[in-house]
Amino acid sequence: MDDKQKLEAALGLLERIGASLDDILYVAEVGSTAHGAGVGDDDLDMAVIRMEKWEELVYPGAKGGSVHLRTQEGNKRSGPGDVDLQVVTLRRYSELMMKGNPSIISIMSSRLVYHFNTRAKRTLLSISDGCRSKKAAWSFYHYMENQVRRWENGEGRKVNRPELVEKFGFDTKYAYHALRLGFQGIEYIKTGMISMPIPEPERSFLVDVRNGAVTESAALKIASDRKDEMRALIESSILPDASKLDEVTSSVCRFYRSWYS
Repeated sequence: MDDKQKLEAALGLLERIGASLDDILYVAEVGSTAHGAGVGDDDLDMAVIRMEKWEELVYPGAKGGSVHLRTQEGNKRSGPGDVDLQVVTLRRYSELMMKGNPSIISIMSSRLVYHFNTRAKRTLLSISDGCRSKKAAWSFYHYMENQVRRWENGEGRKVNRPELVEKFGFDTKYAYHALRLGFQGIEYIKTGMISMPIPEPERSFLVDVRNGAVTESAALKIASDRKDEMRALIESSILPDASKLDEVTSSVCRFYRSWYS
């Protein structure tokens, strides 16, 4: 797909929830290709930040703020040509950024951007800047720690990719995700941001892992080492302890007032 087709695919899925381009603040690709570690058989993972309708903000019973839309039906695995779309409202995006959710942080780091509402640009960037913190860094650490623990316990073999386990002896895509969190977490702690695509030599190493060119024991050892390194870096980091709540809240509130006025 070219960029236009990718945006059209996202908009087609957004019609299911009654959203249109007028409601959309940001559309970007966030999967393995955006990270620079695609191997040619990936589905298209995209993320959307949308503006809430007025009723969603004021209705007392309104819930949610995030939804996952797919071209594939039910629990069937996505494959090449399929689209997976993560959709978050501006408020939910802000909440998850303040918690340091790695998947949400990657949205504004992607270079594969297919729509960016000019009115929202300053606000989205200010949220990203205001949420850089040790709290977010710890989120990277805990996400990776959980992945590595499941990997060490053999639970990573139970995911829905038996063909990789049969071919390589372990789920190489699971290993890739755990290692990616480690590399990006370390970069985030050092710089307050993550690079997409992932810089070399880490990018080529991750592709090798996905292609089964790295043994499981070697990959697991590096993952464990990066996890320990991440913890030590967080404890000595100069990042602020938490997000700048007042600044982020003020920026979001100003945007809401401007949007609905």
